Amino acid sequence: MRRVLALGVIGVVLASASGCGSPDGVMRDVVGGMNRLSEAIEKGESKERQEELAQKVRDASAKFDRLRLTEEQKKALVDKHAGELETASKRLKAALDSPNSKFDAPPLYR
Repeated sequence: MRRVLALGVIGVVLASASGCGSPDGVMRDVVGGMNRLSEAIEKGESKERQEELAQKVRDASAKFDRLRLTEEQKKALVDKHAGELETASKRLKAALDSPNSKFDAPPLYR
């Protein structure tokens, strides 16, 4: 289930874009949010804190959706940040698979 959440977040990021700010800034928000969530899980922070950070990742992904980029622009943006996204995604997946993860994936990711 946690793996599905991580893959769902990645899928939303790869398929989407956000409203306020530059496309690069939005992508940095997504990657930063994923890293902050991973860190909170790794440290064993509270369930509420982990859920709060997961929501911030979803919000940043929604911003990415609202950027209204063309498919070519989306692909270029994702390609530009592919290394960061891959690193953050792997870290998040590992954190979600750890016993420190205290929240369940929402229905969207099941």
